[in-house]
Amino acid sequence: MFENKDNLNSSESESDGNSLAGHMSAFFNRNHENNFSLTNLPVPLLIVDESGTVLNCNQEALEFLNCSEDELNFSLFEMIPPDYQPYTTTLLDSAKTTGKPQMGEMILVLKDGKETRVKIFTNLYVRKKEDVLFTIVIADLSDVKQFYEEKLFEIELKYRELAESINEGIYMTEWSTITKVNTPLLKIFGYSESEVIGRRVWEFVVPEYREKIKKISLQKIKQMDNSPVEVQVLRKNGTRFWAEVRINIFKEEHKIFGVLSDITNRKAVEKALKESELKYRSVVDTMNEGVVMRDISGKVVTWNQAAERILDMTSEEMPFFNILAPHWKAVKEDGSAFDINEHPAVISLSTGKAVQNVIMGIHTKTGTFRWIRTNSAPVMNNNKSTIKAAVSSFSDITYLKTTENKLREINSIKDKLFSIIAHDLKSPYNAQMGFLELLMDADQHHTPEQRKQFIQMLYESTRQSFALLDNLLVWSRNQTGKTPFQPKEFDIVEMIDNAVKIFELSAAVKKIAIKTKIAQSNLIVRADYEMTNTVLHNLLSNAIKFTPSKGTISISCKPAKRNQLTVSVKDTGIGMSEEFVEKLFVSDDIHSTPGTENEKGTGLGLFICKEFVERNGGRIWVKSALGKGTTFFFTIGSAGKHEPGQCKCILNIEDVYNEIIKNPEVTARFNNDVAFAFYQSFKTFKNKDFQVFSNKLNKLIDQYQLESLSQFAKCFNQNYSTCEKNQLNICFRELEKLFDKLNIMPIINPR
Repeated sequence: MFENKDNLNSSESESDGNSLAGHMSAFFNRNHENNFSLTNLPVPLLIVDESGTVLNCNQEALEFLNCSEDELNFSLFEMIPPDYQPYTTTLLDSAKTTGKPQMGEMILVLKDGKETRVKIFTNLYVRKKEDVLFTIVIADLSDVKQFYEEKLFEIELKYRELAESINEGIYMTEWSTITKVNTPLLKIFGYSESEVIGRRVWEFVVPEYREKIKKISLQKIKQMDNSPVEVQVLRKNGTRFWAEVRINIFKEEHKIFGVLSDITNRKAVEKALKESELKYRSVVDTMNEGVVMRDISGKVVTWNQAAERILDMTSEEMPFFNILAPHWKAVKEDGSAFDINEHPAVISLSTGKAVQNVIMGIHTKTGTFRWIRTNSAPVMNNNKSTIKAAVSSFSDITYLKTTENKLREINSIKDKLFSIIAHDLKSPYNAQMGFLELLMDADQHHTPEQRKQFIQMLYESTRQSFALLDNLLVWSRNQTGKTPFQPKEFDIVEMIDNAVKIFELSAAVKKIAIKTKIAQSNLIVRADYEMTNTVLHNLLSNAIKFTPSKGTISISCKPAKRNQLTVSVKDTGIGMSEEFVEKLFVSDDIHSTPGTENEKGTGLGLFICKEFVERNGGRIWVKSALGKGTTFFFTIGSAGKHEPGQCKCILNIEDVYNEIIKNPEVTARFNNDVAFAFYQSFKTFKNKDFQVFSNKLNKLIDQYQLESLSQFAKCFNQNYSTCEKNQLNICFRELEKLFDKLNIMPIINPR
C-alpha cells in the first residue's frame, strides 16, 4: 500500500484525454492529492528508483509479475531483455529531465520465463534531496495484440482476395525489400513469387535508370512524397515496358505499399500525340501568317513563331498578348480606334461565328506601325454546342498597304502628267509648226532680222519641249528605281559655270543677267554628278521662267555645317505666297505654272530636285515673297573627309544573296520585316526609323548567324551613328541591288 510522500514533485500530465498515459498520470495525481490509497488502481503500477529497483507496487502489479511483496526490491532491468535496457534508461532519464510522462513499448520476461509485449508509462513521482523515484504503469498488450492479429488476418484475407482479382500489380516492402506481392504483379513481370520476394524494388528498373530511381525512391521516403512515378522496367524475358508506380509510405514501420500499372499503351498514345503535335507545330511554324489560339476567357494558350515576328513579341510576352491594350493603338483603315467588341476573336468567342478579312493597324513595342489582316474562327466541343476557344490568323500586309498607297500616289501623278502632256506638250509643237510654216512660205518675204527672230523663237520652243520630255523621262526612271546612283568627286564650281553657259541664250532672250558669287574655285564635292547637274539645271530653268525681262539671277556656293556646301539660286522674279511654298515639294499636288512669258512645264522639276538632293544626303528648301523674288537652297557633301570607296557596305552581293535564300524563314523575315523597315527609314530619313531598321536587321543577323550580311549592318550602323548621309546612300544602292535579286518590288523612294 502506497503512503503519501513529502515534497511531492510529480509532473502534471499533458492534456491528452485520449492517451492511456494521460489517464494514468491524471488518475495518480488526483488520488495523491486526496491522500487516497493506490491499491485500487486497475492496472499494474510500480515505484522504482533511478537504478530501476522496484520499491513498491500495487496488487495488480504483483499479480502481473507473478510475485509476492516479500520478493520486491529486485531490479526492473532483470526482467528487460538486453536489447531494450538502453531504451528503458532513456525513458527514465527523459521523465527526470523534462518532468513529463514518457511512453514506450518493449518486451518483459516474467518469472516463469514467459515473454510478453507491454506498453509502459513512466513519470517522475518524487524528488527529495538526491532521491528520485518514478511511477511505472504497465499495460499488457498480449491479449490486445492477439485480438488485433486475428482481426488483421481476417482483413488481410479479404484484401488479398481483392488484390488477386485486379489487373494492377501490388507489392509491399519493408526497409526497401519486397515482402509481399500479388499474382497480377508476377504475371506482369513473368516471375514466380520466390524470385521476387527479398529483392530491392529498383532491381527491376532498366539498368541505365537504376541509380536514378534508387535516389528518387529514397528521396520520396524522406519527404513522404506519395506522387506517382513513371519508370521503364524489365520483365524476366528481358523486354522493357513503361509502368506507373503509386505508393503509400508508412514511415514509422519503414514500410511502403505500392501499386504498379502497365502504361505501355498510354505511352504509345502519348508518343503518337507528340509526333502529331510536332508535325502540326512544324507546319504552323513555317507559315508566314501569325496564328494565335485563345481560350474562352480570351487568354492566349498557343501561337506560332510568325505571330512573335509580326507582333515584335517574345515567347515570354505572348501569353499576355492583348491586341486591344492601349499601347497597341489599334486603328481601323479610316484611322478611328478599334472597339473591343469589333475584334474578330471577341466576336468568335462571344457569338461562335467566323470573321474574315478584318484590316487593323497596330503599333508594336518598338514603335513600328503595321497593317494586319485578321481572320478568326471558333473552336467548338464535340457536339458543337459550346465554344471552347478561338483561333485567329493574321498576316502582315504593311508592305501591300504601302505599295497600294504608293501605286495610288503614282496613278494620281500619272493622271496629272497625262493632263500636262495633253495640254502643255501640245502647245510648243503647235508654235514650232507655226514658225516653220512661216519660214517655208515662199510668198512671204522675211528680212534676215525677222528670220533670225523666228529661228530664236523656234529654238526656245524646242528647248522647252526637250526640257519637258527630259523631266518626264527622269521622273519615270526614278519612280521605277532605274536611275543609277553613282557618287563621285567633282568640282561644283565647274558644274555651275557649265550650267550658266548652257542657259545664257535662254536668259538673253528675256534680257536676264546671270551672276555667280563664289569666293573660291575648285570646290570639290562628292555626290552623283548627273543628279546634281539635273538639280542645278532645273533650278536655273525655273529662275529664268519666273523672272521677268531685265531681271537678275544670282548663283552662290559657300561652306555649311557637317562638312557640306550650300548652293543657292536667287532670282528677282514674281515670287510665291506662303501657301504656295508649303505645297511646293508635295508629290500629290504637282501642277504646272506658266512662266512670265507663258513658258510651259511639267511641274515635276522641283519634285525631282527634292528626290535627287535627298538621295545624295542633302536637303532642299526655299525662301520667297510674292512680288520680290525667290531663292532656292540645297546642300551637297564636301569631299574633304571622304575617300573613294570609304566603306563598301556589301562586299560580295552573291554571298549575301545565297545566305538569305538558303533558309526560307530568313527570306520571309528579310522580305517582310527588313525590307519594309528599310523603306520606312529612307522614306522619312529620321533617326527613329533608322533605329527600327537597324534593330530588325541586327536581330535577324544574330538569330540566324548571317555573317555576310553582318558586314552591311556594321557599315550602316557606323554611318547612321555619324550622320554620314552620302555613305548611307551608298549602302542603300547596294541593298537595292540585293532587293532586285530577291525580286522585292522596288517601292523604295530614298531620301
